[in-house]
Formats: sequence, C-alpha cells, structure tokens
Amino acid sequence: MIDSASTRRRLRTGGRHVVASVIAIFFLVPILVAIVTSLKTNASALTGDVLALPHHLHFGSYSAVFQLGGFGTFAKVSAIVSVVSTAIQVFVATLAGYGFARLRFRGRSVLFFLVLLTLMLPPAALALPLFLEMLHVPFAGGNSATGSGGIGLLNSYPGLMAPYLVSGFSIFLSRQFFLTLPAELGEAARIDGCNEWMVFWRVYRPLATPLLVIVTLFAFQNAWVDFLWPLIVAKGPSLFTLQVGLSSFQQEFTAQWADIMAAAIIASLPIMAIFIFGQRYLKRGIAWSGGRG
Repeated sequence: MIDSASTRRRLRTGGRHVVASVIAIFFLVPILVAIVTSLKTNASALTGDVLALPHHLHFGSYSAVFQLGGFGTFAKVSAIVSVVSTAIQVFVATLAGYGFARLRFRGRSVLFFLVLLTLMLPPAALALPLFLEMLHVPFAGGNSATGSGGIGLLNSYPGLMAPYLVSGFSIFLSRQFFLTLPAELGEAARIDGCNEWMVFWRVYRPLATPLLVIVTLFAFQNAWVDFLWPLIVAKGPSLFTLQVGLSSFQQEFTAQWADIMAAAIIASLPIMAIFIFGQRYLKRGIAWSGGRG
C-alpha cells in the first residue's frame, strides 16, 4: 500500500515535470532562434536551419545595432518613460493600497470596486478614450482653456507615461499585502503620537520591500514592452520607444534579420535582469493576491 502510494506520487511529480518542461521549451524556442540568428551574418540568417549555429560566431550585429538610426534615442526614451512611470506607479499604488487596507472612510468599498472594474477592461479598449483625453488637455501643446486648438499632451513624455502612472492591479496587490500585516503595529504607533503618514512611512513601508519589488517588476515590464500606446502618441522618431523603433527597423531593414534579432535581444535585457532579481518575490505576490479579502 505504501509502495503504491509512493509510486503514484512519483508519477504525478514526474508528470508535472514533463508538462512544465514542454511548456518551458515552447517559450524558449523563439528566444533560442533570436539568439542564434543574432550570432549569424545577415546573409547566413536568411538561409539554412534557424536553430543551426554558424561555423563562426558573428558578434558584429550587436555593435551594428547602435549604428542603426535612432537606436540610442529609442533606448533613452524607453528608459525615461519606464523608470519615471514605474516610480510614480509604485508610490501611488502603495499609498492607495494602504488606504484601502487600513483606513476607514465613506465610499471605500465602492471605490475599491471601481478599481477592480478597471482590471476587466483590456488596454486596447482604453486607448481611444485616453488618446482623446491627452489631446484635449487644457493649456497643453497649444490648447486653449477649453482643450482645443493644439495637440495637448500628445508627442510628449507626460503623454507617453499616462497609461502607466496608475494600475488597478498594483493597487489591488498592495491592498492584499497590507491586509496581511498586523493592524496592532499601526495602533501602537498612533498611541505613540504618529500621524497616519508617519504610520505608513515609518511602520509599514519598511515591511513592504517584497511588495515594492513586485509592483516595480510589473510596472516596469508593462511600460517597457508596450507597443500600442507609444505608437499612437509618438508622432516622430524622437519619442519612439524601443518597441516602436524595432518595428521601424523591421520595415526599413527587412533583410537584416541578424541585426534585428540582436536589437531585440538587447531590448529584452532590462526585463530579464529585473525578473532574475525579483523572481523570489513572485510566489509571495501570488499568495497575497488571494490571501485575504
């Protein structure tokens, strides 16, 4: 009986490993194709097996990337938009999450329900309303007080950052985290004379490092990899992000697949780095999201 149960347990574990391995291979193959292609010359990238390594590794595409028009500018724009919007989103999400978790005020449940509703709307559905909102911002981009006559915040850094400044998912995750912390900590601090800001900043914020890391991971990723919104807002190469810039490379340098793959690998390095750094916090985030209501 014991041997039978042990055998079934090993079979289940082995089955899970096989399924996980198949899924991992499914996602890794495109990455391997991109890496292998980037190590070929542009001529050899068009012929032969896409997974076949060249006889001589060619790293020239990685240096050639920075000679393709505007790559440095695209990287700078992506870095500015991602870093600044991530910092603002982390600050807003942690404050809002703390407020929903620890403060009692009229309309709290309704407001939080509205936050949850935003999670049900796909970003593409919000693109047009947000575009019109950015277009008609008063006194911006040549607009009058009524928000007409100019381009508003289009083709500007604030316009590029707008969708990434606030996230319903980050607020939800923050609320779930602060609900797991003992309320007695805040009560003790208030008895000692701390106001609500001091309670948040001095008591709860130092305990929220895992939360800050996870929100930073998702916020930075969303801003860095987004393609649709920068494509809509940016009117010229000076404000193209890497994702939009890479698409222009593909259109302009159709045959330069080695260079394009090298550019894609370089563009993905920041995302890889932050996920390698923060992967140990991801399981905690999943547990918080379903931990308490």
